[in-house]
Amino acid sequence: MARILASVCHGNIEPIKRLIENQELNEHVRYSALDSLIILVVQGIIPREEIIEYYKELFSNFHTNKYDVLQAKKEQKRDILGNLVMNSSMLAPVELQEYIEQTFNENLIRPIDFERQEFDELLEIGSEATLNALRDDIFYSLIEDAIFEIKSDCFFTFPLQQTRNNLTEIQGFFNLTKKFKSKVKKKKKIQQESRRKNRSKKK
Repeated sequence: MARILASVCHGNIEPIKRLIENQELNEHVRYSALDSLIILVVQGIIPREEIIEYYKELFSNFHTNKYDVLQAKKEQKRDILGNLVMNSSMLAPVELQEYIEQTFNENLIRPIDFERQEFDELLEIGSEATLNALRDDIFYSLIEDAIFEIKSDCFFTFPLQQTRNNLTEIQGFFNLTKKFKSKVKKKKKIQQESRRKNRSKKK
């Protein structure tokens, strides 16, 4: 969905911002909207500095409304702050370091969403090297052939290895992507357990 949003917005991120900030929307839609901003920067459509300023606004809002974040954490729900910290660490770890570290220091992010060690690794790698690696990553590209994309995704024939080879050139980055995938699996399990609990409560 992140790639779809980035591909159809034509450089206008205001509707994407509204998706991110709308707490009534499905959480995965909001995550995808946030991820789409990274794609737009990687593809050179939106200046990195513009997204950094927007991320600063989001961090400010989150730290102002700590109750909502802490409540989500208490209920074992993943909130968008986790995605924001991860994306900020990839996009601008130095410029946003103060906000990211404040989030960790105030325990506003669950370790399962993103760990401080992961931030430290991305900080050491640097945003320029990270963004250069992502430019050849299929997951951070625009959609140019919808039929090919759907067919490839359904039948698992996407040439991922060829497009992701450059990630191995950056020490630590490939290991981070493995961690992210592992975390996604863990989050899905938590979400499934949460749904089961909610169903049993309703009964």
